[in-house]
Amino acid sequence: MTVPTPREPRYDTTTIMLHWLTALLVGLQWAIGQTLNWVPKGPGRQDYLGVHLTIGVLIAAALLFRLAWRVGPGRRLPAADPPLLHLVAKCTHWGLYVLLAATACLGITSAWAEGAPIYTLATIPSFAPGNHDLARALTGWHGTVADATLILAGLHACAALFHQYVLRDRLIRRMAPAGLATPDR
Repeated sequence: MTVPTPREPRYDTTTIMLHWLTALLVGLQWAIGQTLNWVPKGPGRQDYLGVHLTIGVLIAAALLFRLAWRVGPGRRLPAADPPLLHLVAKCTHWGLYVLLAATACLGITSAWAEGAPIYTLATIPSFAPGNHDLARALTGWHGTVADATLILAGLHACAALFHQYVLRDRLIRRMAPAGLATPDR
């Protein structure tokens, strides 16, 4: 594997770190969300839900930092795509941000409606005690928006592969963490 030359434009380190941290957290979070009902009710499930809530808070924090970084002066971008591709990329990124924010807001509201446990240490007080229909609806919307986020993220990954292997513009190399690169195929 070769490392990009200094002349080859790369995203800045913070943007790269935030991108891959978000991708890792979202993938892990989705997997936990899909398997939560597999865990028998009791302290183990409460702890598993606690991990899900904790990762959700980390994703929300990363998203807020990411938005501040994106609109702030710190972000450095490589050469721009052709105008249409740039517009599609920008819409995709902002779509991901909106879906991540909606997923987090719905997750928080769902936990608050239901009175979710935080590990085995405490319970979030319910704002709608006994309203199980509301809690189920919010949880369902949370899951639907999370699925939509994963679908858009998958399309985003397919677009990166299209850039790398069809357009051959080394996009994946420009977003690879320091020390990692992909071959020029």
